Amino acid sequence: MFDRVLAANLFGTKTVLLIATISYLFGSPDFLDIALVYALINYISVIGVLRITELRNEQQGADG
Repeated sequence: MFDRVLAANLFGTKTVLLIATISYLFGSPDFLDIALVYALINYISVIGVLRITELRNEQQGADG
């Protein structure tokens, strides 16, 4: 599970880098704002998925 979350995070990071590079090449700071928002969404979603996974594992340990 953790490897899959890490892979999804990697794709998100590469996307942020691609958007930031496009922003630099075209000289448009609007794309940089989009990249920052996408990075924050990526970070929050990874933390959320890992937290849910951790809670599920603790619940399964208590049940069985």
